[in-house]
Amino acid sequence: VLYLLITAPWFIMVSIANPEFAEFFFIHEHFNRYTSEVHSREGPIYYFVPFLLLGVFPWVTTSLRPVLKPAFRWAPDKPGQFDPERFMWTFAVVTFCFFSLGQSKLPGYILPILPVIAILAGKQIKETGRIRPDRWAMLILGLVYLVGAFFVERLASGHYPAEQWALYKPWLIGSGTLLLLGFLALSVRKFSGRIAFAGAVLLSLSAALLVVSGAGSLAESRSSKVVADVIMESLPEDAPVFSFQYFPEAAVFYMGRNVTTVEYEGEMAMGIRLEPEKHIKSQDEFLTIWQNLEQAAVVVKLNRLKNLKVEALNGRVVYKGPKTMVIIKS
Repeated sequence: VLYLLITAPWFIMVSIANPEFAEFFFIHEHFNRYTSEVHSREGPIYYFVPFLLLGVFPWVTTSLRPVLKPAFRWAPDKPGQFDPERFMWTFAVVTFCFFSLGQSKLPGYILPILPVIAILAGKQIKETGRIRPDRWAMLILGLVYLVGAFFVERLASGHYPAEQWALYKPWLIGSGTLLLLGFLALSVRKFSGRIAFAGAVLLSLSAALLVVSGAGSLAESRSSKVVADVIMESLPEDAPVFSFQYFPEAAVFYMGRNVTTVEYEGEMAMGIRLEPEKHIKSQDEFLTIWQNLEQAAVVVKLNRLKNLKVEALNGRVVYKGPKTMVIIKS
């Protein structure tokens, strides 16, 4: 009841101001997302298993032991007695199974269970002190990073060129080295359990941060910030920006201005239906508008470039990245 009193007023006020909100938010974005493939996020029932393992790596055995073999009593000693360990175990298992059975799947859906699993693992570590089996996971992953770093450029593709992977190499080497040090910390017998554990935790955490930070080497292929920067440097703030057959969400954020979509609706279908004047249905309509403008920019993905009549734009290419091209008229 308290939860409803806190949250319901906002939903009620939004629904009064926007009558279409309730159906879109509760039915389309939640019920239909879970029960149908309308959002094209389907996956097999085991979809979340590798993401769970990735989320707890390298503490695989330490993290999964309390989930697969919980230490609490299934039947409470006293009726109605609250057991926080049972509660957290139930939350983690039910959440994982619930989303595994759904028709829409994204890795982030199971993120809330990772801190809970960490707490359960911490309790068992305190009680049993068993952490050494995870040193082998550190050894394997460390070797994978170290060896793989020297072959990482073979992952190059049209979207992720070799130059970007080459910049990732030192990050992988550093991460692999830290994981091997974590393996040594857990393997050297003269270290006490707590010292070895604390050292391995800090080293594995640092290794993970290096891998995540190094992913910035691939940023040009993953982020629209460079697209936004190029447009802001090339055109004044009031110049219109278009996107052809896709929508660069991040670029809108970085630029702080609207982008008009051309021949694309996607998740904005409802918004376009309510405000059709903010969308251009056809390329011919877009070209007519474009030719009457003194300054403008259009963003197009390279795999959609063949569908755009580039010669009719009479513009110049100011940016061509691994995935995206920006054409301006000025």
